[in-house]
Amino acid sequence: MSVNIKDAADHAAPLATSRPALIASEPPPTLKDRVGDPSEDWSDLLLLSASSPEALEDVATAYIGFLNKAEPRAWRDIRATAAWSRPRHTHRLVVAAPTPRTAAERLTQNLAGAKTSGLARGKAPARPPRLALVYSGNGPQWWGMGRELFAQSRIFREAIEAIDALLAPKSGWSLAEEMGAAEADSRIGLTEIAQPLLFAQQVALTTILASAGIQASAVMGHSVGEVAAAWAAGALTLEQAADVIFHRSQMQALTAGRGRMAALGVGAAEALQAMADIDGWLEIAAINSSRAVTVAGDLGALAVLRDRMTQDGKFVRILPLNYPFHTAAMDPIKAPLLLRLDGLAPSPSRIPFLSTVTGAQIAGTALGGEYWWRNVRAPVRFEAAVAEALERHDIGMFLEVGPHPVLKDYLQQTVRAIDGASATVLSTLRRPSATRPAPELETLKTAVCSVYASGGGDPKALFDKPIKPAKPPSPLRKTPQAAILPEPG
Repeated sequence: MSVNIKDAADHAAPLATSRPALIASEPPPTLKDRVGDPSEDWSDLLLLSASSPEALEDVATAYIGFLNKAEPRAWRDIRATAAWSRPRHTHRLVVAAPTPRTAAERLTQNLAGAKTSGLARGKAPARPPRLALVYSGNGPQWWGMGRELFAQSRIFREAIEAIDALLAPKSGWSLAEEMGAAEADSRIGLTEIAQPLLFAQQVALTTILASAGIQASAVMGHSVGEVAAAWAAGALTLEQAADVIFHRSQMQALTAGRGRMAALGVGAAEALQAMADIDGWLEIAAINSSRAVTVAGDLGALAVLRDRMTQDGKFVRILPLNYPFHTAAMDPIKAPLLLRLDGLAPSPSRIPFLSTVTGAQIAGTALGGEYWWRNVRAPVRFEAAVAEALERHDIGMFLEVGPHPVLKDYLQQTVRAIDGASATVLSTLRRPSATRPAPELETLKTAVCSVYASGGGDPKALFDKPIKPAKPPSPLRKTPQAAILPEPG
């Protein structure tokens, strides 16, 4: 019987040394020919609010008639007037639209009970919530992620191309080319491909969020997500972060086949107890919440663990990852990784970086080569970092940045477990399914609306104060609380 003690060499195959074949750095025609509209605008938000749900519907109804008659050239002034108005009430409705008529159509659909993209309702706290951007680790990647945004968003595309220019000379392959690959040809299952793609898309999404007036009060990342978080915090330049993601992924690629990973729906203590009865190599790789951990080890031992725990009614799922990250299987890559990252000189963070290696805030200057080795090797202390965000940084909103939400349940579980804690948990994108399409541009627009509807974002960052305010309509006075936002003062 063995739990997390065996030396990696006893259960692993020799390290591989193959490199991916050279691929042209020119974006594939299917993406290149469908580049986004240069007039891309992430300030296309109309923000409405009222003191009750009934009053909010009155406000929206009044705006429908107003917008249907408005000239398209007045659209920005209408939005700017609403953004600069005071006060902002608790109940919010936010719609993103390119024209007044489109906004009216979406408001009409929503009032009729239809599910509407580019629109969100929410309830804001008394003061704007402090926002933490949370960068997902391995797990959300899929073969088609980001390709629609690459084609439709100039901001997204330019961010990907900037990182591609940094990585392609080192890696011998192109991010844009890989994003355009057909599902049958995708290499997203290789960590040396998945990690740079995740990082690049997280940087691109963060750049779009900034264009939408969404800035973080703190950042954190799960495992590989810490690289994008370090860039977002200002501790690493884009070039430094690209170096870290390249060397991290290249070294971890050498550990393919040395073990597998599994998600368990129990806490760390219960997981360790279950693991202790199994003869085989198993380790705790991540503590995600008080009711969720990730375990890594030999596939046979994981299968036994799964079967026993499933019989007891516990959730266990062996993950489709051919790597035992955050375990002793990483030990052989320590020296070469440290050598490759020697000389990395991080800067002080502009905003708090909440480490999932330590479970607490650490200085940006501490994110040198040794830290990134610990990021690879140590168990992910995600629960502790989330608790740090709630208890010490007064975070009231978490926004997961990645191609699909994989941390939402962990975040919500930790929020519920802390007395007095309250926070909204949102995500940027979602992987589509046969029954649930999720066009990336629409999904991201809706996410931006959700941030604002829940009290986040900075509306004044989107607009100059309107020189010619657009006089808002008067709502139907169905309720005494109904009040359109006053003209800006």
